[in-house]
Amino acid sequence: SNRHAITARRLGPIGKAVKLARRNPLAVGFALFVLLTVLSVGIGFKIVQDREREADREADRQAELEDLQEELIDDVFRGVTKDADGLIARAIELKASEKQLEFMRGIQDFFQQNYEEARMHFNNVLHIDPDNIPAKSLRAVATHHQGDEYGYFKEIQQIEPSDGRTFEDNFFLGFAHSWGDSVLAESLLNEANDEEPNHLYVTFLRGMARRNIATLVDLDVVDAKEHIDEAYDDIVTAAKSIRTPLVLRELTWVRIDRVKIYREYIASGEADSEKLGLKIDQTLDAARGDLDELLEPDHQDHEDTQYAAISLLVFLGDEEVDRLLELTDSWLDDGRGVHVYTAQTIALHFAALRDYPRATRWTDRFTGRTARNSKFVRLLIDLLAGDTPFKTLQLRARDNVNRKLESGETEY
Repeated sequence: SNRHAITARRLGPIGKAVKLARRNPLAVGFALFVLLTVLSVGIGFKIVQDREREADREADRQAELEDLQEELIDDVFRGVTKDADGLIARAIELKASEKQLEFMRGIQDFFQQNYEEARMHFNNVLHIDPDNIPAKSLRAVATHHQGDEYGYFKEIQQIEPSDGRTFEDNFFLGFAHSWGDSVLAESLLNEANDEEPNHLYVTFLRGMARRNIATLVDLDVVDAKEHIDEAYDDIVTAAKSIRTPLVLRELTWVRIDRVKIYREYIASGEADSEKLGLKIDQTLDAARGDLDELLEPDHQDHEDTQYAAISLLVFLGDEEVDRLLELTDSWLDDGRGVHVYTAQTIALHFAALRDYPRATRWTDRFTGRTARNSKFVRLLIDLLAGDTPFKTLQLRARDNVNRKLESGETEY
């Protein structure tokens, strides 16, 4: 027979699913839609979670990098530079950007007085970010500290204090203008203080600016006294916590300038001479108390404390003349590096005392790039010493001025 037996085959899971779909297409379609939606939401949620975790990790990384930079700035302002390499190494581990690393390296070199290297690092930052105000500001100050005042003013004038400045912008730009436009510096630092009140370094830098306003701006003696009192309060407040060479220098100078202005105020006849006389004595006693710290061996190798010590010894006059002679002669004998401004102060002081041999020995220290503006001091001392005829000095001065004018250095 040609007939074959018909046998039923049991349906598997797939077959049952197909059969169910044929009988209930709408219900199955809806169920599939719900399933796909749940899967899509789950996968999307996972992706969002992964992205949020990655964003959190990146935010933590950037926050730690910002903390490292703030810690570096805090350390160097306090005179602690030994940990700088470790902070920069940690920044490298965190994959800091080239701009961040170059700025940190520039900060390190700046406060270690490696000004040429600092300028190189800040130039690298500006190659990446041409509008970076902190890098421009510190580069200008490094130029100033190399003795190039013309270069400093040229660079500082190229910084536009635009709207929307950050605390860091106001802080570093105020720092930079402290050596030039002190009125603008005070304004910028007041803005920084509004953002972070009682910030120790803002207080100190504002004190610097206020001292310069009191002594360099054409004020009447009443306004000068008001500014020097504000400066004194700011700098003394900072000096209670920070004893770096820069702070010690400014502390010395604000004491000296306070005494000078108070004496002028007494001479004007507008002051209570007894009350101000007592403050003068207290200020001088405090300055004498700082002198031993300024003359510690470590501080004698730093340009800021060198300058401060010489300024104070010169100001104290006869009572410290022996210590001044001993100190300056020892610096000459051991060939100690002395900043050009310190050398100029020493040379002019000895010239004023008519000790021309010592004065001319110090003019020999006016060498290198930092001797840019020292030729006039040398000419003046040569004239006072009678070593060079006045006509010769006139010709030298004229030639020097002409060379500067030809090179565009109209400020000089």
